[in-house]
Amino acid sequence: MTKNYIKYWLFSLLTFFVFGMGWEGNAATTKKMFFDHFTVDNGISSNQVASVKQDLHGHIWMATDCGLNRFDGAIFKSYGKMEYPGIYRQDFEQLFLLPNGDAVMGGYTGLLLYYDAQKDLFHDAAPSDFAKTYLKTTNGFADGFSKDVFAFTSTGFYKLDSSKQVFVNDFPAYEKLQNDIKEMYVDVRGRYWLITTRELMVCSEQGDVESVFNLATDDASSIISCFLPLSVSLVAAYGVADRVYFFSIDGKGKV
Repeated sequence: MTKNYIKYWLFSLLTFFVFGMGWEGNAATTKKMFFDHFTVDNGISSNQVASVKQDLHGHIWMATDCGLNRFDGAIFKSYGKMEYPGIYRQDFEQLFLLPNGDAVMGGYTGLLLYYDAQKDLFHDAAPSDFAKTYLKTTNGFADGFSKDVFAFTSTGFYKLDSSKQVFVNDFPAYEKLQNDIKEMYVDVRGRYWLITTRELMVCSEQGDVESVFNLATDDASSIISCFLPLSVSLVAAYGVADRVYFFSIDGKGKV
């Protein structure tokens, strides 16, 4: 099964859960489930969907290799280079919706953009040092229990300056944590949980490493791709295979 097919299938599945799932009657009644399958023929800019999010209005946003799309349940609106000059590249891999209705998106080779919903404009949100590391990849975005939003990359992570609408590196942990970060989570104590190739590091706000968990095995099942906080004292983490990790946090904050 190819990567593109998997993304294509996941978009169909997510659309099914958001818009189409329903049933009638009580538990004894046969469940009826419905879903629609949307493609470029329906108005989406590409069948290769890399990230899907839902905003507070119920709209579905999709990052594709041919721009950004918003779906209101009936019509797709496209955000691409033709419509928005601020989109200097449109091969998006990552997408994150902000509480104020704005969005950030990123991808390979230094791609990091900010969308101002009120002004309906896009602009470059990459920090100044991105120009020195052109091949830096935006691997994703994280907020967790933090009020801050972070972009984690192939060389460290950056914090969003919401007033300037750009990502910056002027915070204590930046210089100490220059790893290739595959996934990130910020816990209730403001600590950074960082996944590298096959290792989990829990670091303080100052960037000091508090705990390290070696997750390496003989197969790919150890690679974590998602954190799921179950409570302030229990965090689940899982990846591409049939393995789930649970991390407990005691009263003193030790993981």
